[in-house]
Amino acid sequence: MALSRYEQLDEYTSSELRLLYEAGGTDARLALLRRLRRTGSLPDVIIQLALTDPDLRIRHTLALSNV
Repeated sequence: MALSRYEQLDEYTSSELRLLYEAGGTDARLALLRRLRRTGSLPDVIIQLALTDPDLRIRHTLALSNV
């Protein structure tokens, strides 16, 4: 999955990221966070989801990303 298209978010790509995040298990969500972080800053839609994620590992990864 090429993530460069997520650098400039529109409504469609924001919805796509939300769907990818919500449909994935913990490992898939962690992988998505890491891949997005490597491309630059995390999109707001992902930050909001990660902040309220019930899994501590997701919130820990977010805290380490210096958002």
